[in-house]
Amino acid sequence: MPWAYGIAFQEVIGKERFYEITRKIWTEGGKEAKCIADMLRLPTGNAREVDNTWGIIGEILDGPEIKWDVVEEEDNRVVTRITGCPFLNRAREMGIDPKDTF
Repeated sequence: MPWAYGIAFQEVIGKERFYEITRKIWTEGGKEAKCIADMLRLPTGNAREVDNTWGIIGEILDGPEIKWDVVEEEDNRVVTRITGCPFLNRAREMGIDPKDTF
């Protein structure tokens, strides 16, 4: 779906505007993820807890194909690298090269 949006909207509104809108969508999605975490009473007190909670929410929303490795981890900072993405997997199955759309 992100690639379909990218292809459809970048030509119409331009790349910068597309990225601006995409950031807003992800920001709102993050707020909703926090609501889900609160509803499920998942911990969000520090970066490690947020990362673990995001993993649970990510699997709920995106399924078991979402995978990542922790690159750096401290109480107040966690850096991760996504290593498995259901959206990327579907794009590849459809023969879409993500480099062509973003």
